[in-house]
Amino acid sequence: MLLPRRFVLLLLCFLYPFYGFAQDGFPVAAGSGLLPEDAAAAMTMPEGFQAKLFAGEPDVHQPIAFTIDERGRLWVVENYSYPDWSPYGRDRILILEDTDGDGSFDESTVFFDQLNFATAIAVGHGGVWVGTAPYLIFIPDKNRDDIPDGPPQVVLDGWGHQDTHETLNSFVWGPDGWLYGNQGIFTHSNVGAPGARDDERTPLNACVWRYHPTKKIFEVFAEGISNQWGLDFNDTGDAFVTACVIPHLYHVIQAGHYQRQAGQHFNPYTYGDLQNIGDHLHYDNGVSWVDSRFGAGGTDAAGGGHAHAGTLIYLGDNFPAEYRGSLLTHNILGNRINRDTLAPVGSGYIGSHAPDFMKANDGWFRGLRLETGPDGSLFNSDWYDPRACHQQRPHDRTNGRIYKISYGTPDPVLVDLAALSSAELVALQLHPNEWHVRRARLILQERGPDPAVHDALREIIRTNPDVTRQLRALWTLHVTRGLNSTLALELLRSPAAYVRGWTVQLMTEDRNPAPRVRAAFVELATNDASPIVRRFLASAAQRIAPADRWDIVAALLTHGEDADDANLPLLYWYAAEPLVALDPTRAMALATASPLASLRPFFLRRQAEAAATASAAGQADDSSGLANLVQTLGATDDTTWQHEVLSSLLAATAGRTDLDAPEGWADTYRKLNTSPDLDLIAQADTLAARFGDKGIYWAKRRVAGDAFAPLPARQAALEIVLQRRNFQMAPFYQELLTEPGLRLQALRGLAPYEVPGTPEAIFAAYPTFEPDEKRLALSILAQRETYARALSTAIASGTIPASDLDAGLVRQLRLRNDSEIDQVLTTHWGVMQESSEYAQAEIDRWKTILTPQRIDSADTANGYRIFAETCASCHVLFDEGADLGPELTGSNRKDIDYLLANIVDPNGTIGRDYLLTIVETHDGRSAAGIVKRETPTGVTLANAAETVTFARADIKAVNRLEVSLMPPGLLEGLAEPEVVDLVAYLNALGPGAQP
Repeated sequence: MLLPRRFVLLLLCFLYPFYGFAQDGFPVAAGSGLLPEDAAAAMTMPEGFQAKLFAGEPDVHQPIAFTIDERGRLWVVENYSYPDWSPYGRDRILILEDTDGDGSFDESTVFFDQLNFATAIAVGHGGVWVGTAPYLIFIPDKNRDDIPDGPPQVVLDGWGHQDTHETLNSFVWGPDGWLYGNQGIFTHSNVGAPGARDDERTPLNACVWRYHPTKKIFEVFAEGISNQWGLDFNDTGDAFVTACVIPHLYHVIQAGHYQRQAGQHFNPYTYGDLQNIGDHLHYDNGVSWVDSRFGAGGTDAAGGGHAHAGTLIYLGDNFPAEYRGSLLTHNILGNRINRDTLAPVGSGYIGSHAPDFMKANDGWFRGLRLETGPDGSLFNSDWYDPRACHQQRPHDRTNGRIYKISYGTPDPVLVDLAALSSAELVALQLHPNEWHVRRARLILQERGPDPAVHDALREIIRTNPDVTRQLRALWTLHVTRGLNSTLALELLRSPAAYVRGWTVQLMTEDRNPAPRVRAAFVELATNDASPIVRRFLASAAQRIAPADRWDIVAALLTHGEDADDANLPLLYWYAAEPLVALDPTRAMALATASPLASLRPFFLRRQAEAAATASAAGQADDSSGLANLVQTLGATDDTTWQHEVLSSLLAATAGRTDLDAPEGWADTYRKLNTSPDLDLIAQADTLAARFGDKGIYWAKRRVAGDAFAPLPARQAALEIVLQRRNFQMAPFYQELLTEPGLRLQALRGLAPYEVPGTPEAIFAAYPTFEPDEKRLALSILAQRETYARALSTAIASGTIPASDLDAGLVRQLRLRNDSEIDQVLTTHWGVMQESSEYAQAEIDRWKTILTPQRIDSADTANGYRIFAETCASCHVLFDEGADLGPELTGSNRKDIDYLLANIVDPNGTIGRDYLLTIVETHDGRSAAGIVKRETPTGVTLANAAETVTFARADIKAVNRLEVSLMPPGLLEGLAEPEVVDLVAYLNALGPGAQP
């Protein structure tokens, strides 16, 4: 219903009953939050550790990020607008200093107070670097007087802020002198220098990126993962991030492509993802994380929850030795700091859960950033808010804390590294506290080349027995421009694998290593025994022009000992992938000779997709591309090879309806049909049908229509018939709608074209359909204008129950803007309200119903049934359901506000990969869903009813709407007791609640 405006205004007065308002207009939370000093005192840590309040409200508010400068001062970013982006803001940068060394700040300076939506900060190179989407800005302060030398300078623009908790974050200076940062998966950016054209920009979403402060180069370092918010480097320069929702711990390798929470990689030929290195989760996915975190199950012991922020590899000199090299990260939902240990394995690491380092024992603790200070103590920021999740409002903007955690009572360390001589800064490369090492390196980078500095650093590399100290010197030599090809050739023969590997990475920084260096890379790729070095080589190869990387890739592919490594086979593929299109024959020769059998299907599939792409573009050389694969298929008797080639051809031609058989196919097909492998024959038959083989098509048509044939044989035959469109088959498919076991396939057969009688055939058989068949039938009817009108008539007459239409289907029908259809839906289904005001009113109404008492007495077995019918078609919970939407297992399900915000108002915050997409075909079909994959030849669209690939040649338009795949109004089709039962199942119980 539509609410009168007066009622909406009155309602707004009661939306936040637990909030007052400060004088500055910010909402102030009331309730069980602790005072800053009390919050520090409530923290529990291993024996010997203590937490002290460094700063808290009213002196600091909303500390979303901070860094520590060369004087040991904290530069704190206060973000007052989160989670709402605005082009105008009053976010501030504070400088907090502890001048007397007592562990708490005593001097505060406002450096800048005109930022809008600031989320990250780094200090260096004569100023301050700030992430404030859509910009990365630089505020100059070359004279270090804490007063900006001028207005902010836009360094890069094009940063997205569609999802404000996934924008640019976690700035850190890398060992190689680049500024590194993260961006999350549902924010889409197109980054470049101000004024850059589209073709001069870098598109990105989930990634680790970097920017060189003097070369002014921006690039993606590695892509994928989730909404990572935290990034750091260990003693050997390896990068690590922590993330949310998906598994949490990643070793980030240059040019790696990592598992994604959603969407696909920019390169559609990635085929395989690097994975999380954790051997654990920080929540128990068999029970509700919230119940267990309070002692009812295993999540408290596992780590507290699935959401993480802040990543730090502890390399200081204050904690006991056992902590050195540990990864620390805030667990937002668990109100603590997790500790994971990192053990080298092969080319990478395994991360294991150690006892949690700190528990806040305070449900308002929301840790964001972790930094080591000059005395080796740990600083961590606390957003401090009862709201844990991004979409929830309002956030309490009047508070925030920064704590200092120390082992024992460290002596105060008051420093100003910028006042030191270059020789003293070189000496700091041997300091046991990494903070001194990094800040000293940054200052030396700012000062530029110095022969004396270079001599001292080379001496450390050549004589210091500690490899980590050699690396520190190597990195500093590089950032001060002292590493040349001659020295690099020497270091490529170092006995230390990491020195050899890092030399490879540094020498390909500019993407054009000297020919003699490249030749040395080939030698290493051939003979180096270390998987670590091969990892660096595989990354470096991707920075070298494809035509110049053949020998490196060929050598790497000979290492059969890498077959079971977690990273190397995929890194080799990423380096090899462009070579397949460059020279398919030469690339296939590499794949054939390689003992890395897992990569062979990738080479085959890439060649098949290249051939299919050429075909779709009408290029003359396509026949030779497909013919080469067919020749390969016919020339081998190895059934594994045959399966791989056929699988590649089938994957590459999915959705294609216009293919002709390539040269040699007839002979190859006859040979394959003599195989004793029935699965192989089925693959060959399927491909033959796609190639337009009328003989196999009609033979399988006879089997599919034979009522006396076994059902599995009929299903297999019908699947082959479906590979080729044939308008004349519609009556056959309509007849099959009455046959259980064949109805889903028959519906799929009817979907691609509009023929008379299809709606009537569906309506006649509809009462006998199973739920998944009804869902697909209704989806098909909604995809064409005449079918949709027939459906609305059937709804009006009662032939199709209006209650069978879910909110998603109703929205798809309403998108047609047909007044007659709209009237039928309004009369028989109801009105779908999508305004934010209505959503908030509904949330408020349901909160009065979903009381703890109602939930405690709910029927959770019935809730499970409702989940299976309404939610499981898109969401996974406890290993059940589909992966169209985010997994729910580790989410904040106990929080009624969180649940209602996501269910009632799914359009409040939408990840781009979950935007509703409409694919329109030239023949009038209009399908809705989310895009699962796009290639030059097709678009794969998925919804709750089906996943279908549309050939590019058939597509008229692809339109992404600014609404979520998940529609509003999902609760409106349920009775109140059903909603209570569903919420009870979602927010409190594990799989034990299932009937």
